[in-house]
Amino acid sequence: MDHPNRIKAAVVSALDAASEGDGHCFLTPDQLIERTIAILRIDSYTPTRYELMPYVNALVAENKIVLETFPISPVSPVSPVSPVSPVLPVSAPPPAPSHADDAKSPAASAVVSVAPPAPTAVRIAFYSAKFHYFETDIARRLRMMSGADSTQPTESAELGGAVSTVSGVSAQHRPYAAAPVMMEQEREMTAEAISEWLDAYETSAESGGHSLSADQRAAIVSSACAGVSVITGGPGVGKTFVLRALVRCWAHFGIKYSLASPTGRGARRMTEMIAAGATKPVHAQTIHRLLESQPFGRVNRDDFTASRVNRSESNPLTADAVVVDETSMLDRGLMHSLVRAIKPSARLVLVGDTDQLPSVGPGLVLSDLMSSGVLRVSRLTQVFRQAATSDIVTHAHAINHGRVPKLELATPKAVSDCLLLDTTDVSGAIDHVVTELLPALGFNPRQSLHVLSPMNQYPGGTRFLNVQLQELFTPAKSDDTKTSDESKASAARAGGGSGGGGAASSSFRGYRIGDRVIQTVNNYDKEVFNGELGIVERVRRVGSAGAGDDTGNTSAAAAPKRGRKSSEAAGDSLVVRFTESDGTPRDVSYSYHEQTEQLQLAFATTVHKAQGSEYDVVVIVMQPNQKIMLTRSLLYTAITRAKKLAILIAPRYLLPQVIKKTGNTGSAHVSGRDITSVMTGSRRNSLLAMRMGAPHLISRTRSLASIDQLTPPPPATTIGEAEAETEYTYE
Repeated sequence: MDHPNRIKAAVVSALDAASEGDGHCFLTPDQLIERTIAILRIDSYTPTRYELMPYVNALVAENKIVLETFPISPVSPVSPVSPVSPVLPVSAPPPAPSHADDAKSPAASAVVSVAPPAPTAVRIAFYSAKFHYFETDIARRLRMMSGADSTQPTESAELGGAVSTVSGVSAQHRPYAAAPVMMEQEREMTAEAISEWLDAYETSAESGGHSLSADQRAAIVSSACAGVSVITGGPGVGKTFVLRALVRCWAHFGIKYSLASPTGRGARRMTEMIAAGATKPVHAQTIHRLLESQPFGRVNRDDFTASRVNRSESNPLTADAVVVDETSMLDRGLMHSLVRAIKPSARLVLVGDTDQLPSVGPGLVLSDLMSSGVLRVSRLTQVFRQAATSDIVTHAHAINHGRVPKLELATPKAVSDCLLLDTTDVSGAIDHVVTELLPALGFNPRQSLHVLSPMNQYPGGTRFLNVQLQELFTPAKSDDTKTSDESKASAARAGGGSGGGGAASSSFRGYRIGDRVIQTVNNYDKEVFNGELGIVERVRRVGSAGAGDDTGNTSAAAAPKRGRKSSEAAGDSLVVRFTESDGTPRDVSYSYHEQTEQLQLAFATTVHKAQGSEYDVVVIVMQPNQKIMLTRSLLYTAITRAKKLAILIAPRYLLPQVIKKTGNTGSAHVSGRDITSVMTGSRRNSLLAMRMGAPHLISRTRSLASIDQLTPPPPATTIGEAEAETEYTYE
């Protein structure tokens, strides 16, 4: 059980789990050792910290993991140096420990190379090779596009190689606002020209009668020419008006642009908002479709440097400018695919709200880029009059600033658009909202309602809520293959599962016409991606004499794949209707096997799944048994999903506790100019900001000299202690 290959595999697995599960881009030595020991801990053999270090050094030598050092105290930027340290001699990997001689440990049988002593103000970072490649390449490309580098060191194709090459970048490949931009139509786009155009735009019909504030005008001028820029702000500050004017400005100057969002619903909303009043068609699409994602079968899964999209540096996007909305949802992998596909001479505008939930995947891209000090960042803070009348907007800003809003109780005579149902009876509250409250307030629950919960499992989670909502919206018919009791029992069994398969079993052979479903994985062959919502149009019932589908369609069901069990062959096949970002419906067929692995009921979803989308009516479930998941950013994100009405189902006493809990969602990034210490624990470790702002401060080395170099993490503060330190502030 203590074979060297197993121990090294555990080290790599610890890094992968930290990235995919906890969002960390790197681990400190202390974190890496502790996580590795937890994986290897068995009755017969538990390695010590000292025994693991030779294997960690061996993995560094094999370029399977990457070791870097960086300062953790304020340091003034110095002249750039190569980010790759000289290669240090590293011994061969440690031999397998002898079972015949238990006294001979792996550490004792290996010669460990010793690096020069590290400065006291230096911290150590271990990266998986994949995420180190993503992070360094993102920083390199964005620095080049933003004009931060006229020449940029680039690691050789062999990841982890010590040889660096320098690629020159001409001035025309570094467009930024300091210089005028000339496009194919030879129209000079300067700050003065843009300002003159904005004066004319505000008086035109395209503006919709909206006047731009000084901050909005500055954001447009800055983003129109800058190589890479960021537009950020909360709800109601006019980000949509800025984007609408920005793309009209580009069109006036003859610049070809593309619009994208991480989710299909977000892309459709982006199309609707920016196209308002336009004289020419405007079309946004998902990032996956923009990049022309290809099935995994066409790429080498083991080569993470290979592009999984058709658009890359060898086949870049033709657009001169790209706008990406909801950038806070982007993780390292998707961001890398995006910047890899954009021409060096193109502009990239990133739009988002850093106070929302972080990406599900590793890192906190938007926050790190804003902290780098390299990119042009436009912060919109003024809440406009039409938005200031909405309690959804005002309460969201109050929550974001740590204040507890005064929520009106949800009654049929309520006048606020942000209400509270003060109860712990979630099931009863859902019945009341659907059957009584929303109709009394003038809403059609079937068309307008979307329910959010922080969790999938346990009472109040999405799996139980979906079963209840399915019975309310699409009640079982006499020919349905499952009764409601059987469906509820199935959901109860699914409550202890995990992943897409477990979630799908809550409606195992129980989907009905009209059910709202969500795609839970990327399906590149069908071109349906994780998070897209659809409606079940047809259900093919198979397995009984004279079986047909609920619509009378008698077309034959898809034959099961060879080796499929007979029970699977007798399952239902579905046709789900998705809506494209331009409003065009598209029907997609799912076999029995596909629906159980890729679809899930979506009358209720987690807040993470809803990010990037908006709904007329949002009901948010927050209960004491979900407290581990409840944070200020989660509540802020959930409330801002509502366009017309938000209803919170929660005991009132829970609100102050949630709003004061700010942990578990932040990024322990290190900024580019103002270097701060990296936090550990539940914070996300990332060096992207420093790679952008001060890459010369990061040094790569080949060996960890000694276990004594381990830097202890700062003391963790428990939730109870954090709450005790701060008094609640009410509006």
